[in-house]
Amino acid sequence: MSLYWMTKTGDVASNVTSEDLSLQQQLNTTNANVASNTATLSSHTSSISSNNASIAALNLQVAQLSLTTTAAGNSSATLTASSVLGGILTSNPGAAITLTLPTAAQLVAADNNAAVGKGYRFTIINLNGTNAITLAGGTGITLVGTAGINANTSGSFYLSYTNVTSGTQAITIYRTA
Repeated sequence: MSLYWMTKTGDVASNVTSEDLSLQQQLNTTNANVASNTATLSSHTSSISSNNASIAALNLQVAQLSLTTTAAGNSSATLTASSVLGGILTSNPGAAITLTLPTAAQLVAADNNAAVGKGYRFTIINLNGTNAITLAGGTGITLVGTAGINANTSGSFYLSYTNVTSGTQAITIYRTA
């Protein structure tokens, strides 16, 4: 079927066939598909960003699996942020001692992945058969649970960041075992 078409410029007549109309419909469909695919691509880009954040969180968990054993000393002392972040601390106290945690600000500064709601585990092992260790919180640290580590036992703790804003850093440490 052939349609007659007059153009506005020069009134040049041309024949528009049903094939031409079919090609126009295909072009319109292709344009709609491109728009749909662009929206899908945008959605996938958002998913990739979300996945990258998940990968960063997994990298943090893997880093925590690389534990470092640090001798915490055998007398009362303030622990360093790196020793706590290392994961395992040991002590063989000659008398009952207190190990004081670093400040929340020091722990946040030492952890490049510090973020509210994130955290990690650490353990203090008492190697002495007689003397106990007491764990004390530094500035900005809240301890939840028993802070004492009896002779020949260990204490496991979970450190959770509750505020990482400079000047108001806060951490809650939970006794888990």
